[in-house]
Amino acid sequence: MKRKKYLLNGTLGLLAFITLLVSAISVNRNYSSSTRGEFTPYSIVLGTDKNKITEGAENPDGYTGTGVLTTELGNNIAVSYKHLTNPSTHWQRIKTGGYIVNSDPINGITSLELTKRDDTVNVEILYSNTMSFDASRKVVINESSPTNFSTDFNGYKPKYIGIYALADSSFNLGKIEFDCVDHYHTLSVLSKNDARGTVTGEGLFRAGTNVTVTATALAPYFFAGWFDASNNLVSSSATYTFVMPSNNLVLSADFVAEGETMQFGSYPQTRVTDGTLISTLNDLAGGTAGLPTAENAKAWTDYLYYCDGVVTSFMWYIDLVNEGEEYRGVYYTEYRYTYTDNTAGFFWQQDHGYTNGVVYWFKYEPITWKVLDIEAGKAFLLAQTVLDSQDYFYAKTERNIEGQPVYANNYEHSHIRSWLNSSFLSDAFTTNEQNKIAVTTVDNSKATTINNMHNFDCPNTLDKVFLLSYLDLNGAYGFVDDASRVRYPTDYALSQAVSKEYDKAYWWTRSPYASETSASRVNYNGYLAAISVTDVSMGILPAIWINA
Repeated sequence: MKRKKYLLNGTLGLLAFITLLVSAISVNRNYSSSTRGEFTPYSIVLGTDKNKITEGAENPDGYTGTGVLTTELGNNIAVSYKHLTNPSTHWQRIKTGGYIVNSDPINGITSLELTKRDDTVNVEILYSNTMSFDASRKVVINESSPTNFSTDFNGYKPKYIGIYALADSSFNLGKIEFDCVDHYHTLSVLSKNDARGTVTGEGLFRAGTNVTVTATALAPYFFAGWFDASNNLVSSSATYTFVMPSNNLVLSADFVAEGETMQFGSYPQTRVTDGTLISTLNDLAGGTAGLPTAENAKAWTDYLYYCDGVVTSFMWYIDLVNEGEEYRGVYYTEYRYTYTDNTAGFFWQQDHGYTNGVVYWFKYEPITWKVLDIEAGKAFLLAQTVLDSQDYFYAKTERNIEGQPVYANNYEHSHIRSWLNSSFLSDAFTTNEQNKIAVTTVDNSKATTINNMHNFDCPNTLDKVFLLSYLDLNGAYGFVDDASRVRYPTDYALSQAVSKEYDKAYWWTRSPYASETSASRVNYNGYLAAISVTDVSMGILPAIWINA
């Protein structure tokens, strides 16, 4: 699953088949549903003296032309017909090769009933939501069918039906029932750039049915996502299956090139400043009575941050959904110290304008990534902004794991690697998005660090989320100078005590530095330097490889 949530405060248009029916139904729309809340069916009754379609005396050779069926509301539906004899003793006789087809749509046909006059009846009834019939959608009435035949068209709710006679066929009476709702809506599927990729899946679909659209990127581009008419990211899956809504829908596929940006996943980023919304979110979180304490976190989750070398309960978060938008609340009773292993340093949260004892809210927003590389159907992505703030490891002491010395700046056994592939992975990505992220062999060799003479390297790791190395940031992926490495923090990262100067953030690489207790960081100005592994004020700029 994605993150832990508390889902709170989440929230007959009649379409006519001809102009006259629009007016009639609009006038009577208060009577369009039953006391059970279900649609009340309207009907077209077929009988000896009702809806004979053609006029004139009985004609053994049959009439051909156009006519009307009249609804119970008195509205006329145009039909075309062939070879109707117009008998006086029953509703209709259709001679071999004849037919009856409505040429005006009847929205939401729910059923058709026909009473056979005898067992010589042999007709095919085709149905569709357009005037083009498909032989795969048909029902047959013949000698083996019951005298009183009925069909619900397998729930299809067509707009058009055609009765085609395979032999001379007579019916005493019948009824067409319909709910007067247009159940079919247009899905338009577009490519934002035809030169970069193709799309399939558009058409007319019934509301409530599963629909699949497919986007295919053309080399050297990469599929970036499906977007709605308001340019909101809808799905990051190139093959996207969803339930058709009760309205027309436009989906556009975007394709990106190396060096461009795309959205994937979401994370708390922008601080909420609207007073009314803050009040609403505070109430949803339980108000003052619902605030966590060191003894009882209540509905909140403890960050389990270190203070002076010990995990201490002083900072918590809660995720809520309000009116379809997700937010993270952050609350702390003490400021976060700069280092996990001592109380020296600076209170960065206070410097950023945050006060302990106050709940701050941050909106979950799509994460924007820079496309560093596209290769073999995968894209290498780096977050554009510093998203969080964590220590590299919580202690400077050397460890012994399986008989081998492990230094504090060992990436394989670091806190930062564990956090990226657990807390961050589950908070930032849905299950489907996590499945799309490739497991990457991360190079942790000496060659990726500042000094290939030290012993602080570690085995390569298999990770979904990782940090760039010192080597990555020196000449690769467009990192050609200090300016190219400058990044800015989100509001949420500031609430976690990331350090910044001139609004520019400091952030971690995965590489150890020249001493066993230091790792490589990027300064606010883009310069690469060293910092203690226990510093919590270094930002997180995650990297991932994702499959198409």
